[in-house]
Amino acid sequence: MKNTRDAKAEEDLLERLGKLLKCLPNEHDKEYTRRFQLQHNTFFQKLIPTSVLENELEIVEDDYLKSLVSLEYLTNVIFSERKLIENLEKLQEVLVKVTKGTRRMDIGIISAEIGLYALDKPDLNKTSLSKIRERYNARNIAPPVSAKPAEPYYIAIAKMVYDLVSDENKPELAKAAGKNNLKALVFTDSMLSYIDSAAEKKKILKTLKDDVFNASVYVVDCLRKEASVDKLKKYMGVSDG
Repeated sequence: MKNTRDAKAEEDLLERLGKLLKCLPNEHDKEYTRRFQLQHNTFFQKLIPTSVLENELEIVEDDYLKSLVSLEYLTNVIFSERKLIENLEKLQEVLVKVTKGTRRMDIGIISAEIGLYALDKPDLNKTSLSKIRERYNARNIAPPVSAKPAEPYYIAIAKMVYDLVSDENKPELAKAAGKNNLKALVFTDSMLSYIDSAAEKKKILKTLKDDVFNASVYVVDCLRKEASVDKLKKYMGVSDG
């Protein structure tokens, strides 16, 4: 059970996030009437463009939202192309065959495929980093936020974002001023469990407290360095036998 101080900190953070999310411009105005609640639609409208949302992936429920946020961030900020999602859609077909339809995509499988995908990309040098940072900043403009309290509806959506981040890194949500701050944080936090090196994890966490963008780029580099087909197979639960 949370103590009074922790409960107040969570309440304050949700209020701040609720006001931010309400004022963020929409990615689209499309509404999905099947499978999703009204709050999911608003979450998608604020954070996930249809180019990412409309895919052929079957992702386990617990990983669904954080996977979409991570894929949006990678697709439109880090790599600036949709090929990673297309690769995952092909991998989905393989997963269905080798597991006879008993497995769905999860964030572990996605993390392994990110690493393999990044192997085919040039190292994140100063030139490419500058372009990535430009894309990051261009869609991370802080909106004017009303001084009025956030409505319960937007507090509920804020809770959806809040729940995507581990308790250790939830305080970093208070620093978010725009969309890409939120997305970079969700992506970085989601991938930490799938990085093998304890030293690299420690470095990522330290970087995260100073600059979430740099932390997210470093995560991609770590996934790339640790990438292997065997690691992907392990997360898929398949073997050569």
